[in-house]
Amino acid sequence: MSADPYTDRTVLTTEAYADPTRLTARYSLYRHRTPPVDLAAIAAGLLPDAAGPVLDIGCGPGGYTAALRRQSPPSWSGPSAGPRERPHRTVIAADLSFGMVSVAGRPGFVADVTALPVADRSCGAVLAMHMLYHATDPEAGVRELARVVAPGGTVLISTNDAEDKARLYQLCADATAEVPDAPPWDRAVNRRFGLAGAQEVAGRYFASVERIDLPGEVVLTEPGPAVAFAASTRSWQPGDPFSRVLDRVRDRVAAVIAAEGAFRFGTHPGILVCR
Repeated sequence: MSADPYTDRTVLTTEAYADPTRLTARYSLYRHRTPPVDLAAIAAGLLPDAAGPVLDIGCGPGGYTAALRRQSPPSWSGPSAGPRERPHRTVIAADLSFGMVSVAGRPGFVADVTALPVADRSCGAVLAMHMLYHATDPEAGVRELARVVAPGGTVLISTNDAEDKARLYQLCADATAEVPDAPPWDRAVNRRFGLAGAQEVAGRYFASVERIDLPGEVVLTEPGPAVAFAASTRSWQPGDPFSRVLDRVRDRVAAVIAAEGAFRFGTHPGILVCR
């Protein structure tokens, strides 16, 4: 295992993201978010006129890929022309994990964002949604995105603010500290490549970087979703004490709900629109 388990290629491809199971469990937390947010729909809405091909790198189970593939071509009316539709647009799924690419569907390929097997200036749009914090060198990943996008194309990068889910993470850290022999809780992806840092890096490679912040609040009235979220991180919290950690997470969330009526914590994803 590498010094940083969040970038360890073996952990990522054989445990954390071998298939959609654990990622889907983490996503389920956001069913309890207010206001609700559909990041895949937002991304598709930001790319209505992007020429193909569109590359979804770090596609995961294909939520963004599917949203772009089913997007209806928009009509266009010029001063002397009737409505017309843009040509068919190819959307390509790419991921470090073959399991994820197989779920996202063809066309697709396995690739690392820091070394894309894609020609220079060949993509009308590129997406890197909540994945660059798993790159061994996030800036090298951004540099690759800038290399493969065509002139006039758009790159979408999404990640979280450094304080995203801070109360949940602190609760998990406190629960872990109560379990003898459990490794410390470390969910450092937000700090590794959070919104502010990502915006700064993107500014070095793109003439224009627009930041879209999407803050909200998760409200839980029972511990299950928090426990499921914590359980989904098992790839990075190995060892037998983990089941006891989950028991302590459940107990702590239940105690907060009993005292406050709900367990509430902030969530703060964002999207960078880079051109």
